[in-house]
Amino acid sequence: MRVALLVAGSVLLAGGCGGKGSGPDTTPPLVPRGVVGSVSGTTVKIFWTSNFESDFSHYLLYMGTRTDSMYSHGGEITLTSIFLSNLTAGTTYHFAVSAVDESGNESERSTILSLVPTSATWSTSLGWISFTAGDYSAALGHFQTARGLANDHTEAFLGLGWSYLMLDDLSNARVEFQQAIVLGLQTKDADAGLAVIYREVPNLLLAISHALTVLGSDPLWVFTHRTSIDYRDMRLLLAQCYFRQGEAWFDEAQAQVDILDPANGLDPQDQGTWLVGGTAYATYGSALMTVIMDLGLLIGG
Repeated sequence: MRVALLVAGSVLLAGGCGGKGSGPDTTPPLVPRGVVGSVSGTTVKIFWTSNFESDFSHYLLYMGTRTDSMYSHGGEITLTSIFLSNLTAGTTYHFAVSAVDESGNESERSTILSLVPTSATWSTSLGWISFTAGDYSAALGHFQTARGLANDHTEAFLGLGWSYLMLDDLSNARVEFQQAIVLGLQTKDADAGLAVIYREVPNLLLAISHALTVLGSDPLWVFTHRTSIDYRDMRLLLAQCYFRQGEAWFDEAQAQVDILDPANGLDPQDQGTWLVGGTAYATYGSALMTVIMDLGLLIGG
């Protein structure tokens, strides 16, 4: 009788353990850890640390453009990474990963990872937004990203040229403008930038050539991304460059001044007209220079 009691006790003890096999498995795997990602254009890669449960089965990826409405994507995943392609540039996507065991128990989702796919066009648009706001360093970064995504994207090269120009890096600006032209840029915005560069280098004849190219294509040219830079800047640049070429070019400089300021009244043959702002000048050249300098204060991008 004593033996029977011990056996019965042993059976009762075993039944009270609740060990594996005594009932359905309801314990989920651990939450996946180390979820990180990278972006390459409109493709994202997401990867995470492996789960090591003996009954582990697969992972589930959740994604969405809102954290409160994420959905399962891609079915059962047995690897610790996944590529997603052709996402919409500029849209923020949220991702999370869960682990599932052989009994169908699913872990909580991992910490949410947020990624923004991009494209050359999208990065370029961000670059012009920064440029318009006057943040030329940020603009440069966006345009460099765009060029890296598409090395034939003319707008990226144009943006790089103008960003470098605004940062006084004339050498790099010239390279980018020239590349935009080689790639077939359809506007004269790069020529306008090159005209400014060659005025400063200086290479006055090249500056004059590029400014005339701009005006010859569009006499009322306006730079799309900074409307305060326009055909008047090109004519002022011509007046400056012609004047700096010397007295033999004063007539050309005067012609540009007459377009910008028809009431200037300067006549190289009439000393009585060499008045600027009520001040009389001893030479026509000094009067013309003063008018050009005054125009420079009024006109400028």
